[in-house]
Amino acid sequence: MYQGFKELRRAPGRSALITTTIGLIAVLVSFLSALTAGLSHQSISALEYLTEGKTMIVADNGASTLSGSRVPATLADEVGGTPLYVGRDRVGDTPVAIMPDPSLSGNEAKVNGTLDAPVDLTLADKDVHVEGTQDLWLDHVPVVLVSPENAAQGEPAAILVDHEVTAPEGTKVLTGKDILKTSASYTGENLSLTTMTTLLFAISALVVGAFFTVWTIQRLGGIAITLALGAARKVVISDALTQALLVLVGGVAAGTLLTITVASFAPDSLPVSLTWSTTALPAAILIACGLAGAAFSLFPIFRVDPRSALANA
Repeated sequence: MYQGFKELRRAPGRSALITTTIGLIAVLVSFLSALTAGLSHQSISALEYLTEGKTMIVADNGASTLSGSRVPATLADEVGGTPLYVGRDRVGDTPVAIMPDPSLSGNEAKVNGTLDAPVDLTLADKDVHVEGTQDLWLDHVPVVLVSPENAAQGEPAAILVDHEVTAPEGTKVLTGKDILKTSASYTGENLSLTTMTTLLFAISALVVGAFFTVWTIQRLGGIAITLALGAARKVVISDALTQALLVLVGGVAAGTLLTITVASFAPDSLPVSLTWSTTALPAAILIACGLAGAAFSLFPIFRVDPRSALANA
């Protein structure tokens, strides 16, 4: 521990370079994680709220999204479920999705908090009274929740049931994560951003591993002399890993803190979500990947010959 810390202090430029590099990677990882969570929320939060613990029946017509599905309203009575309508309208100049909430009745409505909506408004030719706000979205469109009777327009997009059901002819049954895939935007966005984040984790391991490999080789003579003077090899290895951990924790902490600071002042048009799963969890994974990369840089220590080092000293 002492030797590793001393080497960091003796080479401030080199230490600052790798710490800054790791910090920038941490900014990218944490920001992408927050952005992925924010975009997912704006894609599927309404589906998560309305379909929690339920099974969804959609049309088996080749369409993969809720907007492309239409089922007969009579199907709800046949399977003992409730129809899920997805209507479209505008509140002011903003397009909205109109969806039914069984907890509402009559002309009650709850609008997305980002909407500048009056207390009384007309949606799909029906007058509703705003009882409160929520933060639900579908395919990046703010959602307005209304009573089931006011949501009914045309054919429902799906039927929701809270029990096991066999798919009627011309339909298919979706459960769990498959329901979320009916969002037109969720799958593509989530897969793309998650892939980018995963690649950044791999890059962090390579960067840290390459840096400490070069550093280890450069100080191999000093390490050999330390071993020749009686230091246990496991102590030297532990010292090197502690050195890597100090650099990783410093860089990742600074990068994550920068992301939190910037994201806190981000406009509503930039949907970032700051939670432990988008800040602390990516930071921990990043540190683990960095340590894994640093571990590979320690192989020269296993091969160094202390007696040769003393002879050449």
